Amino acid sequence: MRSFIKTFQTHGFYLAVGLWKYPQAHCTVSFRICWTPARNSRSPSSSFVWIGAIERDGIKRLVAKSERFLCTGQTMAIGSGEGTNQELVSTNLEETLPARKLLTLVIIHHEEKVLLGMKKRGFGKGYYNGFGGKVEKGETIEEAAARELEEESGVTATDMEKRGILTFHFDNDPVLWEVHVFYVTKFLGDPYETEEMAPSWFSVADIPYDTMWADDPLWYPLLLTGQRFKGDFFFTNTTTLTSHSIGVVESVS
Repeated sequence: MRSFIKTFQTHGFYLAVGLWKYPQAHCTVSFRICWTPARNSRSPSSSFVWIGAIERDGIKRLVAKSERFLCTGQTMAIGSGEGTNQELVSTNLEETLPARKLLTLVIIHHEEKVLLGMKKRGFGKGYYNGFGGKVEKGETIEEAAARELEEESGVTATDMEKRGILTFHFDNDPVLWEVHVFYVTKFLGDPYETEEMAPSWFSVADIPYDTMWADDPLWYPLLLTGQRFKGDFFFTNTTTLTSHSIGVVESVS
C-alpha cells in the first residue's frame, strides 16, 4: 500500500486530503477528512469524515461515505499538535474495500471460429462459456488461466494474452468476482469433453449468445476485434443483468 496525505488548519478545523493506493488490488482511494481539534489528550473531538471515491482498474465508483464519531487525540501531531490519530483514516478506508474473488476466463479464437464449452455442472450449468475458474493460492493469474484451460478442455495455450478485466456484482453475494479474460489463437492438442465442460467450435457469426451469460454480447465483439477492455456488470437473481459499464482501455496489466 502507498499513501499520500496533506493536512491543513483553517477556521478552527483540521482538513486532510490524500490518496491511498493498493497496487495488488489495482485500487486507489481518494478522500477528504475534516475534524475539530481535541482540546487536550483526554478530551474527545467530534469528527466528520467524507470519503470521496474508490477507483479500481480505471473505473471510478463514488462512495460518498460520511460518518460522525468520537475520537481522542492520540499520537498524530498536526499544526499545533491538537489533531487526532491518523490511523482513523486507514481504518475507515479499509472498511470501504469490498472482498473480491479472482477468476480467469480463456477464449480460443482460431481460423474464424471460437471454442466454447457447455457447462455441465455447478455455477453456470447449461450456459456456453470460455474456459476458466478460480485462481488458487500460490499461483499467478496467468498460471491459473493456463491450468483451467487444460483441465476443462485438454488444450494447452501457447500464446495467451490478457485482453480484459470484468468485475461482476451479484445481489446475493457480497464478494465481487474479478474475471481476467485471456485471448488465445495458438494451442497444442485437440479439445475433448471433460467432467466440467463439453467443448464446441462456433463461427464468429454463430456464437450462441442466447445460451450464454447476458454480459457476453457486450464484450465478446471487443475481444474478437483486438480491443482491451474493462467493465462492471450488475446481476440480480444470479442471471439477470440490470446494469453495466464497459470501456476500451490501453492496458489491462
